[in-house]
Amino acid sequence: MPGLFLAIDIGGTTYSVALIDENGRIKKKQAGTTKRAGGASWMIEKVTENASAMAEASGVLACGIGFGGPVDYAEQHVMSSTHVSGWEDVPLARIVEREINMPVVIENDANVGALGEYTFGAGKGCTHMVYYTISTGIGGGIVADGQIYRGGNGNAGELGHIAVTEKGPLCDCGNRGCLEALCSGKSIGKRASQLVSKHQRRGRYLRCLAKGSDVEAKNVFDAARDGDVLAGEIVAETCKYLGMGVAAAMNALAPQRIVIGGGVSRAGRVLFEPLRCQAARFTMPVHRGHLHIVPAQRKDNSVLIGAAALAMGLLG
Repeated sequence: MPGLFLAIDIGGTTYSVALIDENGRIKKKQAGTTKRAGGASWMIEKVTENASAMAEASGVLACGIGFGGPVDYAEQHVMSSTHVSGWEDVPLARIVEREINMPVVIENDANVGALGEYTFGAGKGCTHMVYYTISTGIGGGIVADGQIYRGGNGNAGELGHIAVTEKGPLCDCGNRGCLEALCSGKSIGKRASQLVSKHQRRGRYLRCLAKGSDVEAKNVFDAARDGDVLAGEIVAETCKYLGMGVAAAMNALAPQRIVIGGGVSRAGRVLFEPLRCQAARFTMPVHRGHLHIVPAQRKDNSVLIGAAALAMGLLG
């Protein structure tokens, strides 16, 4: 279907709007920082303003939106946001459609990211795929038989909230020991900061990398890559728990590929090599030979690319 598609990615930290062609190539992109104090009304005004300007290009056929929070796909409503106020039961697709005068479809951003990687990225050629986005939190998306799997209530794919230990830290969802509470970028940095304070001598290198601020996940992976023992222990523990979660998804769903995206995935081999070992350890023998864990190809643009793919689906 030759033409251009609008793609919108709405997150709690940043937002972006892009013009993307039918092959998943980004032709134009604008991004900004989310003004959380402005709530939903500020964000809607910003994205519709940018989208309207881009929609003036000839050949724009439809618009897809990836939203960082629960979405009622059937009703095309945003249900809520854990980061920004004012998003309770907002008919976002209808609002944006009215402003830019073209068909609009909305979906949870992790599902959209999964669709982006499945259609134009690391999952291309598969019919069954699992996607994790690991950054501040951990989101997930499942592609089954070539379709986003939404489950009975429309909110399947919360892979970051698989609990792997009942004695783990409290998660934002209210449970303990979720992958998000143990393996997200936020949790890795928090755990590292606590250990650096507790072990002054062993944590000297990490403290140096952090330059006086709280230790971040990037500091931990950089230090582990350089052979720092404390950082290596944190990475090993993170990969053990993440491997347990990935193995659970493999055992339950038997995907052809497990794609890992988000900021933490940029760590590269220092993350992926121990993760693959730990996931294999917890995966059933019948699935182990089919376990393929790969980094996302579209990286920071997975959601935008997926939003365009979602819009393409409106046209058949």
